[in-house]
Amino acid sequence: MIRRNLEIKVEQVRAGVDPRNGFRRGFEGCTRHVLADLIIDYDLARKPARSKSSRRSRASTRTGTPEAVPLEGSIRIAVKNDQWIPAAVLAVGLVLASVILGAAIRDFRISDRFVEVKGFAEREVMADLAIWPINFQLAGNSLDEVRAAMDSADESVIAFLKLRGFSDAEISRTPPRISDQWIYASGPQRPDNRYTAERGITLRTERIEATRTALEDAADLVSQGVVLMPGWGQSAQFLFTGLEEIKPEMIAEATADARRAAARFAADSDARVGAIRSARQGFFSINERDSSTPEVKLVRVVTTIEYLLD
Repeated sequence: MIRRNLEIKVEQVRAGVDPRNGFRRGFEGCTRHVLADLIIDYDLARKPARSKSSRRSRASTRTGTPEAVPLEGSIRIAVKNDQWIPAAVLAVGLVLASVILGAAIRDFRISDRFVEVKGFAEREVMADLAIWPINFQLAGNSLDEVRAAMDSADESVIAFLKLRGFSDAEISRTPPRISDQWIYASGPQRPDNRYTAERGITLRTERIEATRTALEDAADLVSQGVVLMPGWGQSAQFLFTGLEEIKPEMIAEATADARRAAARFAADSDARVGAIRSARQGFFSINERDSSTPEVKLVRVVTTIEYLLD
């Protein structure tokens, strides 16, 4: 039976916000226990033989008051002669508690030492899809006249594209938009042509270089009487659709770049880069390299990674 408090002197080694949750304090202390502290002076593996008289004496001792025997240090325990097993269990428990407390303090210190860095990866790629809407205008005093002009312009645009190797599967027509200019005008305010129309033929292809060449030769359509709408050259789009194929490699490159940055920070603080504590992947961006070559794209990604420092 324990008759005195067990005292372990500890010192606070760290306190602060727990990165996982809440607030944490860390303490450090140590103690030492031997069998003599528990008033045990014989081998626990072999119980000494006792005579009948000693057993009678022992039985009478149980009814008495146990004697408090002072131990060295700040730990004082009173133990009955026949109750050494609970005392031994208590001693083992104190040792285990010290080990657990030390491990908790070490984990707290380790989790508090980390560095946050950003990794960058960039790759230049060629567009793999071109979309060019070729829009033009038509005018006439009757719907039949507008229809005839539309058919003629369609033939000129389609022949222009097929001459450069594009197939029917890559060419599509969009419905025309026809307006009556005389609805809101009367008398001398009416324009010469009653009807105007806007028509579009769209080229969708994976032949990037052929599309660039067709854009450069689009002035040939004007000489054939096709009235192209303003901004016809800027309406062409060059897209890159193969991001999923290069994404794993770019993430690996960004992670390697972040680790190099972490290693530089660790070297300045005489530490070593450990495992990843957390990681956040940024968005992939796809932009034109410059306005004169819209088919050349730059793919970029930035990752944010926290590394533990050992």
